[in-house]
Amino acid sequence: IELMPNYSAPYRELGFVLYQELRQQEAIANLDRAAKLNPDDPVTYRYMGATWAVLGDWSKAADAFRKALLLYP
Repeated sequence: IELMPNYSAPYRELGFVLYQELRQQEAIANLDRAAKLNPDDPVTYRYMGATWAVLGDWSKAADAFRKALLLYP
């Protein structure tokens, strides 16, 4: 991230690691950054949907999963 701050994949993967560590708010922050850098990456939205689901925000989870499916049916 430090070397390539405008590359989305490190933010996406850090978000996923934070999700696995149950650090959901930090995960969302990194996944949001990844989505801003690359809005066409369905994996970012899949991870985002899972994270929002753990947080209990079903509306945001559904929106993220829907976006992932639109990008990669």
